[in-house]
Amino acid sequence: ASHVVAGALVLYLASGCDAVTTAEQLALHPNGVRYRIRQAEKLIGHPLNLRRGHLEVALEIIGVFGVPPAG
Repeated sequence: ASHVVAGALVLYLASGCDAVTTAEQLALHPNGVRYRIRQAEKLIGHPLNLRRGHLEVALEIIGVFGVPPAG
């Protein structure tokens, strides 16, 4: 679910947005990575390259503190 998308997103950004490199790290086909990136863009409501710095900070915070409970 969302943790799978977030994990792929972290690797994707760290690879310089290279779907092939990310796919190799995740043992997926590159299209699987692209699908997860599209899912992430739907969740955040805009393309990744828009406010990328904010996204990277948010992912870092989640990596350190985890996902807060809903509500």
